Amino acid sequence: MLEALETRTNKLLIQEYENEINGYYLTLEISSEVNPKMIDSQPEIQWYMRPFLLDFIIEMHSSFKLKPQTLFLCINIIDRYCAKRIVFKQHYQLIGCTALWLAAKYEDKKSRVPTIRELAIMCRHVYDDNMFKEMEMHMLSTLDWSLGHNSLEDCLQLAIKSSVGRYLCELSLFERSFLLYPTSIVAITAHLIACSMLG
Repeated sequence: MLEALETRTNKLLIQEYENEINGYYLTLEISSEVNPKMIDSQPEIQWYMRPFLLDFIIEMHSSFKLKPQTLFLCINIIDRYCAKRIVFKQHYQLIGCTALWLAAKYEDKKSRVPTIRELAIMCRHVYDDNMFKEMEMHMLSTLDWSLGHNSLEDCLQLAIKSSVGRYLCELSLFERSFLLYPTSIVAITAHLIACSMLG
């Protein structure tokens, strides 16, 4: 009961501060942009290697049952790091695993975050525990300890809510009774229903 009340209160607060949240997402989007030309200049890693790394990351993401946002954040961390630092081929997988580890710590429940031992097993013990810890510190330092990112998943959720709200407004056009209410009330109600339906 208390948990349900807390969840509902959080949803109402999010609705109340939606404009501020959207502004924050825009700021995150700008601050976490990646310049692909910087990655182009990498001496050892090439774009043809990316699908192999991403396949591996997606497999790990799936096996640990992490949130969709975690995958998108992981890839953004990889890209931001590769745009700022020279990456050696033998460390590319280590960077990917460490990025997934960081993203999971940021997005997922603690019980879902993979352990260093699990990461080492997935990499067939090519990297030892200290390498993961050192890479974590190096990546965080390179990214100025800023992991936040407005992911495709976040944008998609906002777009879906908007589409459902618009659909509900369109449905209201067919009913005579909706003519009794100001359009702002109908729009706000449609928005609240869409948010309630989609969480």
